[in-house]
Amino acid sequence: METILRVDNIVKSYGSAFKFGPVSLDVHAGEVIALMGPNGAGKTTLIRLITGLLQKDSGKVESQGMSSKKTKKLYIGYMSEAISIWDDLEVKHQLAFMADLYRVQIPDEITDLVHLLGLDKYMNVRGSHLSQGNRRKLSLILSILHDPEILVLDEPFNGLDSISRKNTIQWIRDRVNKQDKPRAVIIASHQLEGLESFFDRLVVLKDGALS
Repeated sequence: METILRVDNIVKSYGSAFKFGPVSLDVHAGEVIALMGPNGAGKTTLIRLITGLLQKDSGKVESQGMSSKKTKKLYIGYMSEAISIWDDLEVKHQLAFMADLYRVQIPDEITDLVHLLGLDKYMNVRGSHLSQGNRRKLSLILSILHDPEILVLDEPFNGLDSISRKNTIQWIRDRVNKQDKPRAVIIASHQLEGLESFFDRLVVLKDGALS
């Protein structure tokens, strides 16, 4: 299988309190990977190292689409555990702003996802007036709007009901299976019960290392 992301012996130290790594991981086109581990295992650290939000001490994160900061921004979609939306903007304006930022038209697939997750009823509602679950749905949609090759999601299911969780992961699975370009998804979550069949591989972290 085509490797679209390679993590090679990355290490990050936080003084004497915690050392992450060395960790190596190849991510292949067409994969949906579940990243699991107890609190403090290093899941968010790995995600932030992959996305470039955290500077590694040593090792490499390599991919053809990540040769510069500009291409990395387009190549990777990232949803943090902390919800990232604008409280003072209506949902429709948030979608339009992100589309302008990435210089893309809002794809039909994103419009379908908005309907699938029930956000179409809140297009004229400001972010601050959305429920916690709808805020997280919007955060997910904003992270994927530009159709990145690699999508990295940190606890995307928090606050979602079981139907929304299954609809979301099914949509992600269908997107990865499309053959128009290579894609892969990494999902860190504590809420994977009943969703195991959607994942190709389980990666477990413990104490900053692969278990």
